[in-house]
Amino acid sequence: MFPFQVFSRLTCTDLMSLGNEMGHFSKDCPNEKCRNCDQPGHNSKDCDQPRNPATVTCRNCEVQGHFSRNCPDPKDWRKVQCSNCQEFGHTIKRCKVPIAGGPVETAGEWNNGGGGEAAPATSGKWDNGDGGGW
Repeated sequence: MFPFQVFSRLTCTDLMSLGNEMGHFSKDCPNEKCRNCDQPGHNSKDCDQPRNPATVTCRNCEVQGHFSRNCPDPKDWRKVQCSNCQEFGHTIKRCKVPIAGGPVETAGEWNNGGGGEAAPATSGKWDNGDGGGW
């Protein structure tokens, strides 16, 4: 199937858009409507109106009125998707599948394990006189 065939089957199902349309995802909808002030022409991150707490929906409990970081309910790990294996229920930090592209480097682990000796300092200038810079 060619990309244009897949694209033509996409349906915008954004409830906040100005109507369901074929050919694009909600995030690419040309008929954007602000989830904060309910006006067309911009999205909530570009809204110049103060944040309306009544329009905020928690991604944890799906209740309007607060953000997930302020949710009184315990975190629902069934909704969390791992960015490594794409499975739900854990994050990449707890993923048991080897991380794609090799191990993640952490502080001090680059340069063959870190702790090696640094190159000796020269004059401290970018050009040490031989025309080659560092």
